[in-house]
Amino acid sequence: MKNRISFSFQSPFLALACLSLLALPQLLMGKPGSHESQDLLDLPGVERLAAEHSLEMRNARIDRAIAKERAEARFREYFPSLSVSYRQNRTVAQRDFDNGLYSVQVSASQPIYDGGRSSLRYEMSKIDQKLARDRSELLRDQIRYKAREAYIGLQQAVASLSIAKASVTRSSRLLEKSSMEYERGMITELDYLEIQNQHDRNLLEVDAQKRRLSVAAESLYLATGLAPASFRGIRLLDLEHTTFRQLEMTADELAALAIDNHPEVVKARLSLYRARKEYLITKQYYLPTVSLTARYGKTGETWPPTTSEWGFGINFTFRGFDSTLSNDVGINRSRGGTSEGITSGGQLDLLNDMERESSHLANTKALLQAQRTIEDLRKTLPLRARILKREYSEKLRGLELARRGAEISKKRFFIDLLRYERGEISLEEYNEEELRFKQSMQSLAEQQSGLVLFIANMELELGLNVDRLNLLELNYLSARHSEQLFDQYLEM
Repeated sequence: MKNRISFSFQSPFLALACLSLLALPQLLMGKPGSHESQDLLDLPGVERLAAEHSLEMRNARIDRAIAKERAEARFREYFPSLSVSYRQNRTVAQRDFDNGLYSVQVSASQPIYDGGRSSLRYEMSKIDQKLARDRSELLRDQIRYKAREAYIGLQQAVASLSIAKASVTRSSRLLEKSSMEYERGMITELDYLEIQNQHDRNLLEVDAQKRRLSVAAESLYLATGLAPASFRGIRLLDLEHTTFRQLEMTADELAALAIDNHPEVVKARLSLYRARKEYLITKQYYLPTVSLTARYGKTGETWPPTTSEWGFGINFTFRGFDSTLSNDVGINRSRGGTSEGITSGGQLDLLNDMERESSHLANTKALLQAQRTIEDLRKTLPLRARILKREYSEKLRGLELARRGAEISKKRFFIDLLRYERGEISLEEYNEEELRFKQSMQSLAEQQSGLVLFIANMELELGLNVDRLNLLELNYLSARHSEQLFDQYLEM
């Protein structure tokens, strides 16, 4: 048979104070409620609004579209290029003879060999497209973390204000009781003034927590783009019933997961691959470019022209010594096939490619940098994974101790409240115990909400998507309860 302790209350003050004390954990931690949805935002809703509002996310989407267009443009280089030209010449001789010539022509050029540079450039454009996508996903996770930070900040502000208001409720009752006792001569003026001063300090703390709540709400407005006039509050987390799971992975498994998924590792690998392609392009600088050419057109002295002409050719382009040499040979037919001819020509552009060597050096530098980045990440990520795993275990243990400490402090304060009512302890001892109780409850609330943020930050540092480790199962207060708190606090 279990022992049970019962208390009888000798005054209304003691009964009300104890009732407020018993209600405080529910006010801070909440109680499970129905999940009806009103105008309040839950955590996924805040994260979604933050992503929609972020200018950086909009720019990231534009960057992805730009990378896609560039890849399509590079792919277009595999196909022939076409051009259409139209020309009209009219000549009036001294004896007023009017000679006219009309010409319409379609030309095509198809590269057939360039040392693989076109393929390498296309592969580089696909890498750039993947890099833009990865940057967008990393930015999305960073924005989600910032939104979660603003959400938890508002949650903590509400908890702190609740604690401060509970202290005001108790000190107000104590001040009312002390006023009557002072009038009856049961306590000294010094004791009464001390109680009044403590009550004023509690009121000042409430004002400070109100300002903190306003700042936290402003941070949420900025993160989500919400208008303050339309903000009704958030669905407060029920931290008392939120589950924090143990991290079952070993440090080596966590490090391997981070190395496989971390955006910086993926970026470094892609950058290394891209740098190698760029390096090959500069190495193949001296290889020629070969293109087939064709043209077809009509000429005549009247419009529309009726005389057909066509031709086929081949073009060779060589690069070297910072210059470019172009040579082409073609076969032409005109006047309906009655006239044939062979043409050849060339052009030498001297010193038109003076930046080739600097490009080669820049690509060599990028290649070395990408290799070093991968080596450094392979060394630092396992170390960071082990540190984060150990820190998470310590925080879980610290949370359990904080819960025990808060429970012990609550019972001790409850007992000291009775002892003070009976005159067994002094006012100073009672105030000290109340302060310890407030600090323990505040510490518990901060550790619970802080652990929610720590998990998100740990996943972000390891390059994992939010909730990838599945360490957290969030629960919320009822929408009605949350709305009542915000209706009360936001109007204060």
